[in-house]
This record gives sequence, C-alpha cells and structure tokens, in this order.
Amino acid sequence: MNESCLKDCLDCRLHVSENDLGFHYFKYNKGQVIQTPASKYHYIIFLIDGVIAVDSNVQESLICKGGQMVVLLKEYNYQITSMNDSAVVILKFLSAIQICNKLTIKDLDLYLDKVIYKFNPLDMKERMVEAIELVARYLIDGVSCVHFHHGKQMELFILFRYYYSLDDICRFFYKVIRKDISFYSLVKKHSNQAKNVEELAMICGYGLSNFKRLFKIHFQTSPYKWMQQQMIDRVHQRLLDKSISIKTIIAEFNFTDHSHLSIYCKRYLGATPSQIREGKN
Repeated sequence: MNESCLKDCLDCRLHVSENDLGFHYFKYNKGQVIQTPASKYHYIIFLIDGVIAVDSNVQESLICKGGQMVVLLKEYNYQITSMNDSAVVILKFLSAIQICNKLTIKDLDLYLDKVIYKFNPLDMKERMVEAIELVARYLIDGVSCVHFHHGKQMELFILFRYYYSLDDICRFFYKVIRKDISFYSLVKKHSNQAKNVEELAMICGYGLSNFKRLFKIHFQTSPYKWMQQQMIDRVHQRLLDKSISIKTIIAEFNFTDHSHLSIYCKRYLGATPSQIREGKN
C-alpha cells in the first residue's frame, strides 16, 4: 500500500476512527469478553470466522457462527463472548431505510405487520461473504476514508436488496425499521405545527444537529427543503379548494397580504392565486 497516502489519510479530518460510523475489523481470542454499551449507532456484526455468544438483558441470547451476521440495537447493552478465536467486521450505522429507495416507509410498515420477529443471526450469502472479506482486507491495509465507508455501506445495502428476500430483510432489520418508521411518522405528524426546522426538532424531541442528520437519512433531503416543499403543496391544495377564501389562506400561512401571497405563488407555483383557482397553472 502507498505509505504516503496512508499517512495523509491518518491526518485527514475525513479519517474514520474506531468510534465512528462505518466498518471496523476486530480479532477476538478464545474466551475474550467484549461489552458493547448503548450508543448512538446500531451494529451489524459480520462473523468471518469463529463462534460468538451474544447476551443481552432485553433480548434472548444467541450463538452466531462464522458466515453469519446479527444486528445489535443501539439502545441495548450487549455482552459478546468469543467461544474460540474469531474475526469480525462490525458496521456501525444509523438507519436501514437506505436498503432501497423504491421500498417506501408505507411498504415496509405494511410488510412488518406480517413478520414474527425473533432475535436470530442471518446466514451471509456468497456475495455478501465476498464483500465483507474484501472490506476486512481494506481495513487491515489501513483504508479508512469516510468516502470508502460510505461507498461500501451503500454497496452492502444493495447486496441485501439483490440477494435477500423482503422477508429476510424485514426479519433481520425488524426493530431498526420499526424505529425508522416511528421517526418518519413523528415528523409527518408534527410538521404542520412547526414554523421552522428548529421548532420541528424541538416538538419531535430531538437536538437540532441529531435531528438534521436523522432527517437526511430518512427523507433523502434537508429538513428545510422538505418543510418548504410541504408548505408549497399545502398552499396549492388550499387554493384549489374554492370553499376556502383567499383571506383565510393568507392568515393560515402568515402571509402579510394578498400581494405577498401572489409573489409566493408566482415564484413556487408559476401562477397567481386566481390562476391557480381557475386551473391555469
């Protein structure tokens, strides 16, 4: 490996450390016990070789063998015992919604209702094994740029979509997806009550920076742009309802006057309020 490049990477602000999101490689000795306290991130443990026992005070214990993987939830404390010499790649991640953009929240929510969840490992398919072993080699070589981690994580979720059934995906990520859906529903429920992103984060019970990060993952856009589009859509729908007066719409959306509403409609909807009402936009 290019030693000069490796040194530059270690000094770079985009270098991923052991505590960051992304992939991490570990070797455990037989009998070694590893504590994984509650954290900001969910884990996927990809067991390349060996056998580990995973214990938690809130989920049943399980045995994970080489060629299997298991999800650990960020809110729980786990104890991992290496039953013999083991090698693992651990992915720290925030959301499973990125599995596929064509799988909507509604699709997943409806499907999860049919799933009976059990805390079990999932066998790695051949292509998944190949991908994880390659990630391990890169990590051993010292590759740890944030762009590398992001690209490999996207590749990983693509592999889930191509090589695993929707049933496998939902069973494996069940509790992670449930939490993703809860965040999505929370935002949709309270978005009309908030005047800006800061208010929406507060109403939903999140700090601003954490809220923005989660929002980007779940909605694939910034909260500001999303709220802006939501308002455009609501103004449009209200204008199409001729039973609602223009005066009411001006007051509802805090426009200063009819001129202010007209400027807004021309900019974002390409027509005046009257033209929209007449269906000419």
